[in-house]
Amino acid sequence: MTSSKGRQSPIGKCPSGMPPLPANTDGEVEPPVGDGLIARLDQLQAILLEIQARLEVAHAPEKEAFTPGEFAGITGLSTYTVQDHCRRGRIRATKALSGRGAERGWRISLDELKRYQREGLLPECRDRAADVTGGHP
Repeated sequence: MTSSKGRQSPIGKCPSGMPPLPANTDGEVEPPVGDGLIARLDQLQAILLEIQARLEVAHAPEKEAFTPGEFAGITGLSTYTVQDHCRRGRIRATKALSGRGAERGWRISLDELKRYQREGLLPECRDRAADVTGGHP
């Protein structure tokens, strides 16, 4: 599809990993309809979430460590899920004084945040899972 000045229009161009929109016999892009439109919107939403996460990490280097709540906000997980992954050893974290008496809270390093975004969760450690669940992995 070209604009009135003969330049290529951005419509019909696709980000990497996204299939191009179908074109008719004249080479014009046909917009998706029905279930195709919903699937396309889901793909776009996933791409936008990935871009958002990358932008948030790009601004994160001034911090050396994150609380589970901060980590959750950047990654899109819930705070409870991040804490559970820390307990199970699926996210590398350390316990630090949280300023609430003797209570120690999880701290997750910037390096671990970047590793998580590249690689995802670590495999579950059976010994650690047994500790958390009271002996039932």
